Amino acid sequence: MEPPPYTTARDVPEGDSLIIALDFGTTFSGIAYAFSTDSEKIYTITNWPGGEDLIAPKVPTVIRYDPGSTTSFQWGYEITSLDDKITALKLLLDPDQPRPYFIPTNVEVEMVKLPKTVLEVASDYMGAVFQHALKEIDPEAVRAYSPSSLVR
Repeated sequence: MEPPPYTTARDVPEGDSLIIALDFGTTFSGIAYAFSTDSEKIYTITNWPGGEDLIAPKVPTVIRYDPGSTTSFQWGYEITSLDDKITALKLLLDPDQPRPYFIPTNVEVEMVKLPKTVLEVASDYMGAVFQHALKEIDPEAVRAYSPSSLVR
């Protein structure tokens, strides 16, 4: 009798979910994840695009669109220049909230230049962070879960 074929796929216990949490912060954001059958074991993403020499549990909450584009952008540690970046995005989601002194005045100017709402820009940033997290989490583990068992 031959041994069963070798596989690296994670056996998903019935009812198990992959839980991914995004901490969307004013200045830094982070990702943590766990499996519901072993929820005491929480993992964090510490490797970020543009920060190859860093091990950091958080990434700067900044985004900058390429000139003339609404779909191509850099985010987090990919941004090395202080020019044209959108910071403190979280605080811009509530226009009635008083803004702290540290929000640069150029943020509102940049937002006016974009043919996108603040919500769409925040969605672009969070989407990029989430897609990066899916790449960093063991690909075999991610593939083992159906979209319905991936809690978002």
